[in-house]
Amino acid sequence: MGQISSRESRLAVSPRDKRPACLRIAPNLFVLLGLCELHRDLKDISIVVDGRAVKSPLISVPVRESDTRQLVLTLFSAALEPEMHLSWSISGELLADGMAAEAAVFEQADAGDLLGACEDRPARVDLARKLIEFILVYMKRSDDPEALAFADALADALEPVALPDAGCVVELAPGSMLLVVTGLSDIGGVESVQVLGEGGFRRSSGRSLILSEQQTGFWMLDIPRDDLWRGSVLLWSAGQMHRIEPGHARLVDTSYLLQLCAASGPDAANAIQWLKNAVGLLGKVNRKLPGFLRELDASASASKMPVAAFPGPVSVGLTAAVRTAEGHMTVFGWIEDPHELMDQICWIGPGGTSVRLNDALVPVTHRGVPKPDTTESDRAIRRGFCATIRTPAASVALGSEVFRVSLVSGNAKTLVVGPATGDARVARDLLLSLPADPEQSDSLFESGLAKTVSALHGTFVGGDRIERQVEIGEIAASPRVSIVIPLYKNLAFLRAQYSALAMEKDSARDELIYVVDDPESASRVEAQLRAMHQLYGLACRVIVHRANFGYAPAVNSGAGLARAGHLLLLNSDVVPTTRAPVRGLLRALARRPNLGAVGPKLLFANGTIQHAGLGFDRDSRGRVFNRSLFKGYPADHRAANRSARADALTGACLLIRRDAWEAVGGLSEDYIVGDFEDTDLCLKLRAAGWLLGYEPRVSLGHYERQSIGEHQLHRTSCAAQYNRWLHQNRWFPAQMPSARQIATPQITKVTVSA
Repeated sequence: MGQISSRESRLAVSPRDKRPACLRIAPNLFVLLGLCELHRDLKDISIVVDGRAVKSPLISVPVRESDTRQLVLTLFSAALEPEMHLSWSISGELLADGMAAEAAVFEQADAGDLLGACEDRPARVDLARKLIEFILVYMKRSDDPEALAFADALADALEPVALPDAGCVVELAPGSMLLVVTGLSDIGGVESVQVLGEGGFRRSSGRSLILSEQQTGFWMLDIPRDDLWRGSVLLWSAGQMHRIEPGHARLVDTSYLLQLCAASGPDAANAIQWLKNAVGLLGKVNRKLPGFLRELDASASASKMPVAAFPGPVSVGLTAAVRTAEGHMTVFGWIEDPHELMDQICWIGPGGTSVRLNDALVPVTHRGVPKPDTTESDRAIRRGFCATIRTPAASVALGSEVFRVSLVSGNAKTLVVGPATGDARVARDLLLSLPADPEQSDSLFESGLAKTVSALHGTFVGGDRIERQVEIGEIAASPRVSIVIPLYKNLAFLRAQYSALAMEKDSARDELIYVVDDPESASRVEAQLRAMHQLYGLACRVIVHRANFGYAPAVNSGAGLARAGHLLLLNSDVVPTTRAPVRGLLRALARRPNLGAVGPKLLFANGTIQHAGLGFDRDSRGRVFNRSLFKGYPADHRAANRSARADALTGACLLIRRDAWEAVGGLSEDYIVGDFEDTDLCLKLRAAGWLLGYEPRVSLGHYERQSIGEHQLHRTSCAAQYNRWLHQNRWFPAQMPSARQIATPQITKVTVSA
């Protein structure tokens, strides 16, 4: 092949001539080429110049072998002249010793001669790649013009294979380029990518993907565009090297990638998945990339229906696949396989990684299983399933996902499940709405669904929640109590509650905080409160959330801006029926310093008891529920009219010391919409050493669950079951015996991975 194949290298060094070669590459940079015995340790190198040992980096590599000897190459840096003394040994075997010009063939290195010492082209390609990296990276000569020129000569001497398409480049972010090359019929797997030219030398440490069927390669290059444009791109594979000359690659837009993916046939799913993950790992990206990723997902979901149908009949459908940024993935789907011909279902990740779903499949009745057509066999049974697996962290969460369904015969099909949504809240609600049988919810949560739901919920409620704040009137500078009232949709009791609070003697010293967790009703709330402020003069603050985050986030937002030493958590459907309820609760808390929180008696509209403290029940299946004590009893029932310690209290009306609230971190926000946050708070207080008090001398009316009843997710999904499951796993160990009533719960918090 040209310069190398036209003649044998005169540096081949035959066994009869034991004098090695000492070749100068650049100032103070040399290569020694000589013969030594086989099986010598090439890491044990000693080079001494005029009595001074040459220090690292010293690198030796084998060039070729005979039966008893091997030709080795050692690269070193030293101030060596022909008249200086040179000593070279490998693993104790002395290869050169004497004046450099006499002990070795001392001359300027020639790239063609040096590579010609190898037996064949694959060996020459391997040696050239190693030398370029050794010289420019390990020897740190990337800014040396002579070293760069020699590296370029090594690449030229290989006579690189021409590419049908010189390649296309997409700038994804500053310093991050995507190189795409098509027509790679003979390149095989690319081991490394280098850029060599006026901008110096760079190696790509980014990701790569080869679509062998489409003869297309993708490489992420962490190289600035100007450096890429001024240099040659060297693609190294086993036995070959391809070269793209400076400026020959075309700069293209992201639309080119969409067209390429669309034309990739069965490999489209792999290309899309790889591109999404590669782009997602970047920091600052160009402004078109978010739209590009959405288009990729759209093209993925439009390219195939998520049903794999085989002869048999065997069919597998995937209803929903949701993967969080942490890598938790939950898949709902169905299987029709009367003859048990299916082998496995695998999630396919970037770079060909895969995770089996088979071991995680949980049979479940869910709303995503289509009914069989009337023309189908009566024997056709579609069995719903849910599977939660752990995948690598998702650089682009809530996008399209790729699966492979295979039969025992080896027949296989690829499914692409398009993204149902890019919104974490909607994805959370989707997963909670699919199970059709509440009795199956616990097994689903324990199998891993809870981890995905928890991650989605955490993503949704995290971050900045407050859209704006409005103050109506002048709030006291040092309030006696901060009253936090979350509002969601139902405003029927707003006027009655506000007016009753305003009637209390010391209400002007209170800080009234409304948290609107339903931004659509914010303007109505503000208008009503302004009108009532004109009538009653009670100042208040209105905090508007960006979305409906739920009860706990709403209360925490209000408490986070509160200024008083006591917090009164008050539901919007709780209306005072006695005079001065706030003062009464403050007095009850002041009487007992060891109380962290106190709660009043709450009454239904008909005058019977709704709440006189809370306990806990375990049903016959071992599930733990909150239980309102004396619920439905007359208001004057004797046992319900004694001040007492309580196991737990409702958050509908709860006065809590600020230091106790802060000590336990407020309400836990991992409960969804509402339910169990209040008893969770109470159990946290007890675990921290605080007591809870029930004060029947203060009573209020509670028109129970007026707001949460309007929440569609709470009505139509297993969100309530999730909250109960989370609460039980956190506070009540699974080994506790089943009982009708749990008088004293174990207050050792149980850690739940959810």
